[in-house]
Amino acid sequence: RPHVSIAVFFPLSFFLYYYLLQMSWIAAHEHVESWYTKYEHEFQPPICNKLLHRNQLAVMFVGGPNTRKDFHLDLGAEFFFQLRGSLVLPTVQAGKRVEVHIPAGHVFLLPSRIPHSPQRPDTGSLGLVVERRRYDDELDCLRYYQDFDTATTIEWQHYFHCFDLGRDLVPVVQQYKDYQASSKPMPVEPAAWPQDTTTTIPSPFALQPWLDDHADDLAAGKVLSLFGTDHPDSQTTVLVSGGPSEVPGGSTTDECMETLLFQYKGDATVTVEGDEAADATRLKEGEVLVCKAGRAFVVRGSEGAITLHVTMDPNG
Repeated sequence: RPHVSIAVFFPLSFFLYYYLLQMSWIAAHEHVESWYTKYEHEFQPPICNKLLHRNQLAVMFVGGPNTRKDFHLDLGAEFFFQLRGSLVLPTVQAGKRVEVHIPAGHVFLLPSRIPHSPQRPDTGSLGLVVERRRYDDELDCLRYYQDFDTATTIEWQHYFHCFDLGRDLVPVVQQYKDYQASSKPMPVEPAAWPQDTTTTIPSPFALQPWLDDHADDLAAGKVLSLFGTDHPDSQTTVLVSGGPSEVPGGSTTDECMETLLFQYKGDATVTVEGDEAADATRLKEGEVLVCKAGRAFVVRGSEGAITLHVTMDPNG
């Protein structure tokens, strides 16, 4: 029989063990621009949406040009970071249509149950959108108003299970087109849950000036909340860490929440607590990394680094 030397087998098995141990806590790790280039052909109308990761968090990128007449409502919050090009987001806030403008470099946090209709008029635009996973019994809503510019009277709406926006929204849009083509009156589908009719949302803001205003604190290793403590959304936490810094994240007791790390500037390393023998994972500028739920980790930012830490608590 073939003979395999222990001297060869043991180092290989040891390396493989720690490689798998290291990879077991990473749900996704991509350089955004390289990933976009690879999948650019899949950013097709009417949604122009491509999922990078879907589990407890849905991490997606949305391109343009893309204009639409429908409004979307769901029970989870949405975090927007417009990387290039512009995003115009008509919303219905406190009973009034409000057009939210999100230029390149701006961030915005949309609370749940707010009607919104993303418009991306610029060719080549690209934005990060992060949502939480829907529960099996949760329904999203696609809605059309009689007048898109006033958004006061509902013409048609449908509640549906949405686990992949780019996939699940398209057939619902087709249902509305079929309804239009039939010319038959149809009663408006009753609401599955109440719309938020009282909240007014804070405006988007440019990330870089915010970082400049907080440069001293970030350079000193402080971890700051991007949207503060008085934002109406209670599901989402977006933390910003600078460098040099050492920031713990995740939890071995929390099996629910994943963490998205976005390396905005410089480099960082990520190490899982309890796996000190495994090599740290390097997070380079322009990369995103999703840490699985149930794992505690430490992010160590180099001098001048900026890392965004995004979590969404379904019980928030």
